Parts: sequence; structure tokens; C-alpha cells
Amino acid sequence: MRLPKDSSRLMLLAGSSLYSDLDGFRRYEPNKNVEQLAIYDKDIAYRYNYKTNNKGLVSYPDLQKNDDIDLTINGDSFSEGQGGYPWVVEWQKKELKDSNITSINYSIAGNGFEDFLEGSKHSKKYYNASKNIIFFIEHNAYRPYQRMSKNRSCSFYSNGILDNILGPLTCKTYGIVWHHIELEKSDKEILDKAKYLQQYGVLASFNKFLKEIKNSSHKKNIVQVDKENEYKYQKVELRLGEIPSYTKIAISKINSIYDKNNVLYVQLPEKVGEPNKSALEFTKRLETLVDNKIINLWESCPLERSDFHVFDNHPNVEGYKKIKRCISENKDINNFIKS
Repeated sequence: MRLPKDSSRLMLLAGSSLYSDLDGFRRYEPNKNVEQLAIYDKDIAYRYNYKTNNKGLVSYPDLQKNDDIDLTINGDSFSEGQGGYPWVVEWQKKELKDSNITSINYSIAGNGFEDFLEGSKHSKKYYNASKNIIFFIEHNAYRPYQRMSKNRSCSFYSNGILDNILGPLTCKTYGIVWHHIELEKSDKEILDKAKYLQQYGVLASFNKFLKEIKNSSHKKNIVQVDKENEYKYQKVELRLGEIPSYTKIAISKINSIYDKNNVLYVQLPEKVGEPNKSALEFTKRLETLVDNKIINLWESCPLERSDFHVFDNHPNVEGYKKIKRCISENKDINNFIKS
């Protein structure tokens, strides 16, 4: 009964675990060489290496508790460099260092605006950070805060007491999981391991089938609504719905902690090409919440199909290099950092 199978995506982590710090923000173990991989069916979508600093962050340099810093950086997997390389670290080592800017990068995969708030609070409390730059994509606004936990076999989104009840079974039953593997495994060894970790069986496939039906029906409804709205002068609907209250509260608190003029929100390109009307409407509404100008790199610095992975929706190395170059050359970003 191992077939059919549901093996659309598998995330692997070597060299470290991923979990929420006691102060609330996500981190890896300190001073580790980390390797991260994603597998889709029988293909390795990406495989790349990076290092963590003494705080377990994908950041440069190492910081001591009483160090004062100039800039806090917040973001999710796109700012961590998932699937490519840690481009923010390269930005810190070169452009920011050349401008005598000391910074800390809290960007970790899966972060939302409430996670940005946790990093912002920690940076202000321990490092007296002066300014805060937040790199975001549209999905970040729809991610409620959820702590991450770990065991010997995997890192996962915590479900409280259920974690202890399930124990190692969390790695097979929870939806978002990074499975722990050993470093320096060959591609064949990794793919052999993946066969065991991927979800096999009729039940798993049936669940996937139900999801496909639901998504297909939802897409049809969207198309029908779009056709109807062609003849109506209605406000553009947001792709993922109204911006949640928890995101609005997080933005308000971040702006209060740093003063809104010391916080810069930068939207990164998350898909091929320029944003559509719905995406632009999201940026417009978020701009009213942050009560300041948003730098929309998705609009001014769009990525091409060749800038993304074939199987995964994250940018590849070339895509991240393009994002870093656009940020380094952006006058508004540079003026914010240096002023």
C-alpha cells in the first residue's frame, strides 16, 4: 500500500535545528554550518549552505548583549535566502559595513508580521537599535504568530502540549516540518532518505486529492467572480482576503517602538513579472497601515522565470543576486539607512 503517494514537497535541515527563542523570535543553533534542502517527488529542488552567528541567526556580525546597532533587519525565507544563498549577510558584510552600519538580521523562513514584531522588540531591548527595515512579501500579512519547536528528528510549528503527546510522530503528522539529516550526505543518500520521510499510502493521497478538488473549485469561483466584476465598478479584491487584525496590531507596535519614520517597509518580488492589480491594491492598503511610503521592489525590480527554481517558488542564486543589487542601488533605501 505504498502507492499512490503524496510527495509534493519535503524540507530537510542538516547541521542545526530551527526553533523559537525564549524571547519569541525564530533562530537556529549558534555558530553552526547549516545545509538546507527541498525535495519535490524524486528531484532535489535546491541544496545550499550557510552559517549562523553567535545568536543563531543568518546574520553578520556576531553581537554581544550590550552592543549598540544601527539597523534591525526583519524578513522571512526570501530575506533568509532560502533556496539560494544568504544575500542579506553579503549585504551586511559589504555595503552596510562600508557605510559603517552595524546590523542584525532576524529573517527566518515562515516569519510573518508578528514575528517581525518579536525581532524588533528584541533588537531594541538588547541592542538599542536605531532603525528597522522590514523586507516582506504579501503572504507575511496572513501568517499568525506560531512558535517553533524541535526534537531529535525534526523542527516544526509547535502545537503546545500536543508536541509532547506525539513526540517523534510530530515529524510525520504535522504539516510544516524540517526533517533533520546528517551533513555531507550524497544526493543519492538524501533521495533514499526522502523516500522514507515522504508520505505514502492511500490516505495521504486521498487527502491530497480532496485538496486538489477544493482548490480547483475555488479557482473556478475566482474566475467567475472576476468575469462578473469586469462589468462592475467595485473596489479591487485582495488575493488573500482582508488584512488580518493581528498584522495591523503588529505594524502599529513596530512603528510605536521605533517611531514610524525610523521604520522602512520594502516589498520584495515574490513571483515572475510585475504585480497585478490585486497585488498593487494590497500594497496600497498596507501603505495606509504603515502610515508611510512602501518601497515596492516587486514593481521596480521584477524577476524573470530564470530567476526562480524550476520546482520551488523561491528565487535561485541569480534571483537573489538581482534582489540584492536592486536594494543596494535603491536611493530611498540608501537614504533611509545613512540618514
